[in-house]
Amino acid sequence: MAGDRGQTLSLRGRVLNAALTHVEKPALARIETVEEARQSFRRKARLFFRSPRGATYTPVNIVRDLPGLRITGPETGTAHLLYFHGGGYIMGGLDTHKTLVAQMAIRCGACAWMTSYRLAPEHPFPAAFDDGLAAYRGLLERGIAPDQIAIGGDSAGGGLALAVVAAAAAQNLPLPRACFAFSPWTDLTFSGASVLANAKTEVMLPIARRFEISDYYLQGQSATDPQASPLFGDYPVDVPTFLTASATEALLDDTRRMADKLRQIGAPVHEVIEPNLPHAWPIFGRMLPEAMGTIDTLARWLVDQGWDGKR
Repeated sequence: MAGDRGQTLSLRGRVLNAALTHVEKPALARIETVEEARQSFRRKARLFFRSPRGATYTPVNIVRDLPGLRITGPETGTAHLLYFHGGGYIMGGLDTHKTLVAQMAIRCGACAWMTSYRLAPEHPFPAAFDDGLAAYRGLLERGIAPDQIAIGGDSAGGGLALAVVAAAAAQNLPLPRACFAFSPWTDLTFSGASVLANAKTEVMLPIARRFEISDYYLQGQSATDPQASPLFGDYPVDVPTFLTASATEALLDDTRRMADKLRQIGAPVHEVIEPNLPHAWPIFGRMLPEAMGTIDTLARWLVDQGWDGKR
């Protein structure tokens, strides 16, 4: 299923786009070091992303000694979310994304899990992929039924989720009930036409620095390796997949081509292309009505796949 919605962008959405275009995008273009980018992301997350009422955060190690979180709301069914944060594989973490995941846990009525996978450039590819796959194995080893697990993420984390599901199939692991990705980064070669075509309408990402970011992660490894760019890999046909992107973002074609690839091999896909929204907009949570709308749409879709959330 695919669709391009035609609703008018909310007032908050228009204000947010203006702020991102005139403040955040130029700031990202000027940042000189990875550590500066990480600190900026953490600082803004503390300032703007508020935890929803009723969320409970429990520290847990899903993968070795990597910090992780188990996040629940007031009402939790037998469903589980495994979420991988975005940030270009060089930044982001539990502190920047836990409020988004808490919103999802509450709206979906699920137990959510996060792990702080290792970041580049200190830990280049395939460190993040290895940690992502280990996190899924970790949930299975806890006795969680695979048909009650949904794996997802945003941006780089969305690409990681897709790569993990493909790898699970290749290794004959039990497959999750569903996969979802918000504005996933599926092509580290940046070959999609939208990368340049939408460079001006992209309100957040400074596209001129795209290869700098991927080089931090790949460090000489192939950008077409399916564990880095799931667009170039094989994929199981029986895992329903929910994909979203903005019609004006630079990585639009990372979603559209991934959805087309899945359809060609018979996979069930729910693809929604929204107008004029920022890259990976659900991260903005209650700041943005469209973000909460997308989370609610995902929650209903997951229940439709037979996933036992409390919707």
